[in-house]
Amino acid sequence: MKLGIIAEDVDNILHQTIGLIRRTGINIEVLNPELSNQEMLDCGFDCCFIKSSSYKAIDCARTLQNRGVYILNDLNIIDSLRDKSYVYQQLVTNGLKIPDYNLVNSLDCMTKNIKDYPLVIKPVFGSRNNNVITIKSIEDIPSTIDWPVIAQKYIPFDIEYKGYRIGDSIFLSPESSIQYENQSQIEKNKLFPLITQCGNILGLDLYSIDILFYQNQWYVIDLNISGSFNSMLDSANLIAKYIINKIPQKIYQK
Repeated sequence: MKLGIIAEDVDNILHQTIGLIRRTGINIEVLNPELSNQEMLDCGFDCCFIKSSSYKAIDCARTLQNRGVYILNDLNIIDSLRDKSYVYQQLVTNGLKIPDYNLVNSLDCMTKNIKDYPLVIKPVFGSRNNNVITIKSIEDIPSTIDWPVIAQKYIPFDIEYKGYRIGDSIFLSPESSIQYENQSQIEKNKLFPLITQCGNILGLDLYSIDILFYQNQWYVIDLNISGSFNSMLDSANLIAKYIINKIPQKIYQK
């Protein structure tokens, strides 16, 4: 049995994860979605796991799926979650708090309709905080920006947290736990159901989430399906077990 990990970049955690899976005897390789369709097919994978939310990674997975390769992720969910406006809409519809935002299609649209600053500007299709900027006025918008964007109200937060979900397990980063150690246990326990709820709404069980506490409210700032788990202890081991458990038995026994 040969397992492929579809990813453009291999960070330290993913590198460790691959090593741990390899130690179990599984033949595993990283598959760069930049390869041609024929090069992908020549790799001879039986199943693949996507560790990216880029359109190239999704197209790569669909190509392999159409040729009989089993994809361990739900491609339709990953594809829909590339759109931050869709993610925010789903979270708000299900009662979660996020900072006020607008989907803005052009500089002219922003000039006419956005009056309250500062704002956090995010690409509609983006991950890992790439190309995210904070602006104090319309003059701060770079000329090179790609429209449309998410223009979101900046919150001068009291405390920031990083949460993680791997399968049925919920975690806070060590930094977040230290920040929060003087808060009441009752308040702390609100974070874990919130992290779980986000994944349940979106159909996910592997992701990281940014949460802010401001004026007695919890705000979900971002949810990332391809982000790093670097701040979480033992994450490589947990992710390796998660991926292995996703492999159907009939494929695992090949």
